[in-house]
Amino acid sequence: MSNQGWGIWPIWFGLQSTCLNFNPGNVTQLISTNLAQALSQGAQQADAAYNAATNTGFDGSIIYFDIEPYSTSSSSCSAAVQAYVGAFVQEYREDGPGSAVGTYAHVSNASGDIYNSSPRPDEIWVANNAGNRATVWGLGLGKFGKIANAALTDDLWNNHQ
Repeated sequence: MSNQGWGIWPIWFGLQSTCLNFNPGNVTQLISTNLAQALSQGAQQADAAYNAATNTGFDGSIIYFDIEPYSTSSSSCSAAVQAYVGAFVQEYREDGPGSAVGTYAHVSNASGDIYNSSPRPDEIWVANNAGNRATVWGLGLGKFGKIANAALTDDLWNNHQ
């Protein structure tokens, strides 16, 4: 497949927000709303993701970790996700210097909590179910509500990645 120009993007489905917009019943591993615990969980998940990536030959490759759509109306959920994401990114970079970390997230979360995490992921892979679009930039919030200034603009990530 790689000879045909295809590649693989490893995705880590780790912990999820306690404020998920939906839960099909199979998401039982949740990010704690206790910030110290969320930081610890982010670091632990990064270690597990890095070990899985290196053990399967993906060391040095970007890994995307998945954050499913969640409500940002709860400040405790937002703060917990920001702490978790920041800790994940920092720990993954420490585990594999030069390794890049991306996040797969819904636009409403990418333009807010994911962007405001520290450190911020290197790349964003945006999900949006708001219709047929040819681009991800300038997205509104789709069906998950409205938050002032929450559109995903081109300047949120360096180099538009």
